[in-house]
Amino acid sequence: MAKAKEYAMVYHNLALMLEAGVPIVKSLRTVTSGSQGKLKKAFSAVTKDVSGGTSMAEAMGKHPKVFRPIDVTVVEVGEESGGLPDSLNHLSQWYQLIARLKRIMVSGLMLPVMILHLGAFLSPVPFLIMGIVDLNGYLMKAIGTLAWLYVPAGVILGIVYFTPNTGILRRMLDYVILRIPVLRRAVRHLSLSRYCQAFHLLIKAGVPAVQCAQKATEMTGNAGIADMLKGGIESARAGRLFSEGFSDKLPLDFRESWQVGEETGDLDDVAQRLAQNTAEKAEWTFEQLAFWLPRLIYFGVLALMAIRVLQGYAAIGYSLSL
Repeated sequence: MAKAKEYAMVYHNLALMLEAGVPIVKSLRTVTSGSQGKLKKAFSAVTKDVSGGTSMAEAMGKHPKVFRPIDVTVVEVGEESGGLPDSLNHLSQWYQLIARLKRIMVSGLMLPVMILHLGAFLSPVPFLIMGIVDLNGYLMKAIGTLAWLYVPAGVILGIVYFTPNTGILRRMLDYVILRIPVLRRAVRHLSLSRYCQAFHLLIKAGVPAVQCAQKATEMTGNAGIADMLKGGIESARAGRLFSEGFSDKLPLDFRESWQVGEETGDLDDVAQRLAQNTAEKAEWTFEQLAFWLPRLIYFGVLALMAIRVLQGYAAIGYSLSL
């Protein structure tokens, strides 16, 4: 999967050319020439299919490892409504948000991870100096400490990148994420933003409200949040408001705003405002996470080194008593 920043740039450039009246095939060829890697290869194939009469959404759907379901759905809506440039701009803005969130997390974690590695290799040094462990024992202690970081991270990345989005492992991971303080709020806001954005685009294109909700629920990116929203679909099918079927676990302000939009007939604009509002909340929460998580890591490293020092003194005392 290419970087979010690359997707944002490609979709933005494509929207600009289409708005300027450049034919879609020529526009696709232009953005393809400016792309690289898997994204370039996929857009090259999409260009070929579109020039042969295939819709852009259908052509993108043939490359699920490059284009996410939300990409395909939003492009499909744009093609059906005649507002493809607007849809592409929405996608560009979405990927710009994702790129900002990734930058926040990476910049916030880079130094703490370096310190964690430094602590892992420094904390066993007293054992090595005092001859309690040999070089192999020293390395095993350091590697054992780092395993607490790399094993969970490896499992999570394996589930994310090597299992289907609808698989049981992915569902379990989604629910685990929703139990982690702070992170669950960030993911919840981000998922609701995706839901509202997709709903807004779909209903704006004239898609029936129940179908909008069904497709938007599939776009949340988190199975737990999707389950909280699914009740709205059944509620609407029964002739009631969507909001009446939403889970009580969803934020109260979100449910009340959605209800107002339904009652006033202004759900299109309300969904758009909620998409922007929840995206801003997600960005702020990720900033808080990036602020506090490094401090927890610093505390953990200090605690580890203190424990190792105490263990060293205990080992010396035991050896002197013999």
